Amino acid sequence: MANIFDMDLDNQPQPSIFMVPRIYRDQNLSCFDPLEVSIGPFHKGNSNVQANEALKRKYMGDLLVRLKSPPQQTLERCFSKVNSLINEIKLCYGGMLNSHDSDVANMMVIDSCFILEFIQKVFEVNCPGFMLFEILLDLLRIENQIPFFVLQNIFDLTLLGIQRKNSLITLLIDHVFFGFHPCQAKLKIDNDGNDECNYKQILDILHKACRSDLSAEYGLPKAISHSVVELDRARLMFEPNEGGSMAMAMAIEYELFGVFGKPTLRMPVLTIDDATELVLWNLIAYEQFDPNVDGHYCWNHVPQDDLGCLSLESNHVYYSNYFTSFVVALDMLVDSTLDVVKLVESKVIVNRFSKEKAAKMIKGMFRGVVCRTFMYQQEFQQLDNYYKWANNQGWLNLFDDPRWDQFLGPNKLPSLFGLGTGKDKLKSC
Repeated sequence: MANIFDMDLDNQPQPSIFMVPRIYRDQNLSCFDPLEVSIGPFHKGNSNVQANEALKRKYMGDLLVRLKSPPQQTLERCFSKVNSLINEIKLCYGGMLNSHDSDVANMMVIDSCFILEFIQKVFEVNCPGFMLFEILLDLLRIENQIPFFVLQNIFDLTLLGIQRKNSLITLLIDHVFFGFHPCQAKLKIDNDGNDECNYKQILDILHKACRSDLSAEYGLPKAISHSVVELDRARLMFEPNEGGSMAMAMAIEYELFGVFGKPTLRMPVLTIDDATELVLWNLIAYEQFDPNVDGHYCWNHVPQDDLGCLSLESNHVYYSNYFTSFVVALDMLVDSTLDVVKLVESKVIVNRFSKEKAAKMIKGMFRGVVCRTFMYQQEFQQLDNYYKWANNQGWLNLFDDPRWDQFLGPNKLPSLFGLGTGKDKLKSC
């Protein structure tokens, strides 16, 4: 199937649901292809998901019998609503959806009903455990999406009468995304409710839950990077950022009048498990390639050669590359397993793999990622300034002496060279 990069975007509406470029997806095919259920058109023909097409229809039937109105009457209303939205639905796929209108409507109704019934079963703790994990992950794959306004409209015609206290957004945040966000933080959406125009698809909601108003400097990280072990030798501590207002917040804290103590870098808590790489890859792909996300370039033209290489031209830049910046920051901090061990000891990483596998995963996430706007420029410049200051004082070796802590005591810091005075407020990104 053709993807967004095979089209002339000068004459095409910018899609909100698309396939990622071949050169990117081939690095980790398993992160983008669904394992159990296909949602939308891109993977509908995959052989591995055919067995669960019957499950999708069964879940649609289960949803319809929950309602007070006759199932056939509700189904007709769903098809009528979707048929009225066919043109808008096709625009979301940017000309890549060439199926007959009746086939499109049938796919949208079945997939929407399946998702809603699955969410309801999860809400009721009544979902088969043997497929729960795989289906939840399938719903977060960037190529496995339907327009959110379709899902919202079917919700309004079905579950709204049952879930009177919970909006569709709330159900997704609390029951689909719960435990699957790679950073341990309470997710929130500012405009919770039924304004489906604010969201493009399910993955977009997870991304918007990390929204921040913090501006960032254009360009790659400017500061020289230092590993966790190097910064630890310079007496910098790492702690979880548990008090930030945003899920991806990062900040440096230090004492007002400290002279020789330790600064603290507070970071999002990263859980490394079987879901981490998949979710991060899809969120990063969303930031890298969705022409509508308000976090990167709006493209004028995106050609692709035979090798899948991209040439981007843009006329505007926004800043919300939360997950791209986070992966770049980890890549700057982690050089070896020793860095992972230190972050685990500091409770910044919850690692359910071996330290070797965790380090390999972190370094591998940077493959193919283009960071045009780094959300942690200020924090990493402060780290570089502090490290250079400590090194110039000849203190790095001195700090290795255990008598140093006994002499100075904890929680003091040189507030010099860009570190300012007083405690920094948490910077969100």
